[in-house]
Amino acid sequence: MSEKSPPPPPKKKKSKVKSILEGETEIIHIQSSQKRWFVIIFMALLVIGICVLGIYSSSTSSKLKEVTAKAQQTDTTLAGCKTELQTRTEERDAIMAKKKRTEKRADNRIDNLKDRLKNSREKITDLKAEQRKAERELAQFKAFSNRFKSMVNAGKLSVTFRKGRMVVNLPAKVLFPSGSADLTEDGQKALREVAKILKRVQNKRYVIGGHTDNVKISQADFDSNWELSTARAVRVTRSLVKAGMAPSKLVAAGFSQYDPIAGNNTDAGRQKNRRIEIIVEPYLKEIPSPGKKKGKVKKAGKKGKNKAKKKGKKRGKKKRGKKKKRR
Repeated sequence: MSEKSPPPPPKKKKSKVKSILEGETEIIHIQSSQKRWFVIIFMALLVIGICVLGIYSSSTSSKLKEVTAKAQQTDTTLAGCKTELQTRTEERDAIMAKKKRTEKRADNRIDNLKDRLKNSREKITDLKAEQRKAERELAQFKAFSNRFKSMVNAGKLSVTFRKGRMVVNLPAKVLFPSGSADLTEDGQKALREVAKILKRVQNKRYVIGGHTDNVKISQADFDSNWELSTARAVRVTRSLVKAGMAPSKLVAAGFSQYDPIAGNNTDAGRQKNRRIEIIVEPYLKEIPSPGKKKGKVKKAGKKGKNKAKKKGKKRGKKKRGKKKKRR
């Protein structure tokens, strides 16, 4: 048989006050332990927050530095772009100014070339007109020379073009003795042949010019070469009139020694200067005045007549009005 276990000791009974105190102590102990854990958790969270904040702030500061560096780089690039833009703008303005100057010079040159072209065309027109005139004069000269061909071939005269005019040159030895104004028989015959040819030429007048050399005359009939040259010119003019030429187309003039065609320092030159010239000039009956222009006068039509009548009426009314005011 098993032995019986001894009975448990009897429990001591606690007092009510002691139990209350023990309960409050446990409550206080529980509350203090809760506060301690709360503080520990708060501190842990605070440390974690500070760590996180530090990590975030470090990453933010690094990003901020990167952004700042990029902004500085952008500012530098922008400043370079502005400088380059200013340089390009100045270059463009310089090119535009140069272009304008070039265009202006080109326009001026074009205007000058146009003026020169216009002047050249005018000169060409004038030259063509002069050429046509010269061709006409040459044709007239050839025709005129052909009339005297037999006399030219005989050595009695020569036909030249001098000072813009045709000239029939008769040597003095053919017409006159030395120092005299009397025509020889050969001279009179030669002048009759000349008159016969000149009478057939239309619309011309002739200046009969007497010329001498520079040797002083020793004849008692003439005081100087002026008188001798003039007397010879008059004698030739009278001979031509006697041969049938119209006196209104002839003029006599003495040139003395002052219109030479050769030097007077040689016998040959002096012989050439002793001559009679028949200078051919155009015969102009009347020279038109520069202000007047010939042309048909246009007759006024009905409209012109009506306008003239209206103007006359207006003028009459104005005059009447002035008279009334005076009264």
